[in-house]
Amino acid sequence: MSSDATDRFVNGFAEARTALPGGASDWVATLRQSGIDRFASLGMPTTRQESWKYTRLTALERRDFTLPVADVSAPGLEGCTLDGAHRMVFVNGRFSAELSDLDRLPEGARCVSLAAALEAGDPALQPAFTASADERDAFVALNTAYMGDGVLLELAEGCVLDAPLQLLFVAGTGQDYVSHLRNVIIAGAHSQATVVEAYVAPEGGTYFTNACTDLRLASGARIDHVRLQDEDESAFHIGRVRADTGRDAWYRSQVFSLGAQLGRADIDVRLASGAECHLDGLYLAGKRQHVDHQTRIDHAEPHATSSQLYKGILDGAARAVFSGTVHVRKDAQKTDAKQMNRNLLLSSRAEVDAKPQLEIYADDVKCAHGATVGQLDPMELFYLRSRGLDEHDARQLLIHAFANDLVDRVADENVRGFVYRALDSRLPGRDAKAEANA
Repeated sequence: MSSDATDRFVNGFAEARTALPGGASDWVATLRQSGIDRFASLGMPTTRQESWKYTRLTALERRDFTLPVADVSAPGLEGCTLDGAHRMVFVNGRFSAELSDLDRLPEGARCVSLAAALEAGDPALQPAFTASADERDAFVALNTAYMGDGVLLELAEGCVLDAPLQLLFVAGTGQDYVSHLRNVIIAGAHSQATVVEAYVAPEGGTYFTNACTDLRLASGARIDHVRLQDEDESAFHIGRVRADTGRDAWYRSQVFSLGAQLGRADIDVRLASGAECHLDGLYLAGKRQHVDHQTRIDHAEPHATSSQLYKGILDGAARAVFSGTVHVRKDAQKTDAKQMNRNLLLSSRAEVDAKPQLEIYADDVKCAHGATVGQLDPMELFYLRSRGLDEHDARQLLIHAFANDLVDRVADENVRGFVYRALDSRLPGRDAKAEANA
């Protein structure tokens, strides 16, 4: 169904395509056209679609977003960079070689700007985009049409990154612009890497980030994928991660959604025989923020294992949505899958819609799921206050403990500290005591 926002994106494509990378390559041009045609057919999602039932896009559709200007001057990045990491930095959706650090990549690791790869018609990209013509997600189809920059990471067989790779996407100056970012990660057999995908906004602003990350893990590959969304509270963020695993591969996704007035993150994983995946997520929302997480794990073959733990902390008049699906195919015997969603409401006006789901078509499986929604435990507050803490400090200690359970799962020490710092600046009630004493 058409809408004004759909029409603006479709009509703007004819003019924008000449400035998009890869225009001289026939297959890139064909890919982009298939993306915009698919988007025009699908239209902007509405609440009549089950996966968008609780998320309205009205505020996003009201704004007329344009592509960002070519200026890649960056605001100060203090506190945004990850110590000791290989790093690729993008400002307003465009790669900045000056701010990046890729000089220490080991042999067998290739990390380049997606825009450069598209301009070169890089053959490594074609297999990664083979499913785009039949894309059922409107925002991924839109991304396929407009993708401007991002990362192409290739790991050769047996390659091990000795330090995390930080993909840092910085919102610089400007208002009402949209960045269509696309990341492609191709992990060869038995390769290993930690990838930190971070979206930050040191100077704030109203903008729209439409990001998609595609991962292909060959047999025995291991990828730790940390995704931090720490954007301005007036921004819009739509993100999608799709991971396709080979036999005995291992994939862990850890999502931390802290910013944006409207934030959504979809994780879609397909598991081959013997593969293993773990999906963790933590989302904070206050005031009138809206955050939506959708996960889907497809147990396509036997002997695969998966787990999910998502937690939310909501304050003010915030709203959260969590929908998690575990799909076990008919021949996927010996599947072991568990899923849990826990939510902490700090305000009577906060609201959460939780929908954990199991779709099981095999009979020799172990599957479990659940969801909880509640407030701080009065008995735990009483216990802490009886030990000398005032009410504010007791509440903050319990909130931190609820959140830190997930941050503690981040394996790399530097990455864990990086996430802790971002989280600490966002947790509800952090400044309440200081303001009261002022």
